[in-house]
Amino acid sequence: MTMFLRSLCCLTPLTMLFPLTAQSGSQESREELRFEQQRLVQRLQAEVDELGIESDGNGWRAKVFVYCVEARCPQSGWMVPALPTLVISKGYRVIAQLIPYAKK
Repeated sequence: MTMFLRSLCCLTPLTMLFPLTAQSGSQESREELRFEQQRLVQRLQAEVDELGIESDGNGWRAKVFVYCVEARCPQSGWMVPALPTLVISKGYRVIAQLIPYAKK
């Protein structure tokens, strides 16, 4: 299977909101917050679907995004990712394979 990684940096701050949970307030206010968060997730997903991004066109969606910093190699001029590891998933035995893309 071949996968291409890309980033939606504009949506990253929004996705950071989803794991937040309220630790104070009444049970009713926490349930209302959870409901509103779910509505926001659904609206965001609908907008992403409408834009036709984050899908390969066959219904496959990303479950995880890999972000890394890139640095320019002074000798070759290529942008090289600064990854701590190439292991994506130990359980599924998935690793990243870096393949140069000379046309860019």
